[in-house]
Amino acid sequence: KIKHILPLILIALVQIAAAQNSLTFEQLRAMADAAEPVEIERHINKTFARPGTLGRYVEVTEDLFLEGFVLTQPGARNIDLSYQSHFYHATTSPSTHGIYMESEDGKYGVRLYFRDSGTFGRMKRYHWAKVNLKGTILCREGNTYMIHDITPEGIVSVQQRLEEDLPRKVRSIAELTDEDLFTYVTIKDCEFVFKDGAYV
Repeated sequence: KIKHILPLILIALVQIAAAQNSLTFEQLRAMADAAEPVEIERHINKTFARPGTLGRYVEVTEDLFLEGFVLTQPGARNIDLSYQSHFYHATTSPSTHGIYMESEDGKYGVRLYFRDSGTFGRMKRYHWAKVNLKGTILCREGNTYMIHDITPEGIVSVQQRLEEDLPRKVRSIAELTDEDLFTYVTIKDCEFVFKDGAYV
């Protein structure tokens, strides 16, 4: 059973956000950070967790709205949280249920994990989306922040945007930090080397 404890100051913060019908990415992270840590055997995407892995979970019971840029095409075969189950095979099913969204300033990102695959509605890459978090689970596992159990009804609005509308972040690999997770970043001076060659 999911357990959570929110300090009084964060409860007040959430109530203010609810009254304004909006939630910033900073407030979202603070809610997850304040939850009681519990040891987990499986990640929220049902893949096995390493022993000693801690998770923090908060059930959202109020109408709280989060807005941001959609970064990935729904259904894209990314490998985030898709762990190796065999030498030649990784579990890719979470990719069919999740997309990424970042704040307007590009500072923070979050993974949206939908209840069913193919329920992303009108959300496409680079769109500006507004999502109602009521009935979802806000989760932090390690440095990863996720919103789990979103339904099609939770997608409030979607506005078409272009890639040029996204905030620009240019980093070298050495400059990347955990803050850059799930955000749109251009990697400079980077070469990926493979057995039979490389591409830049």
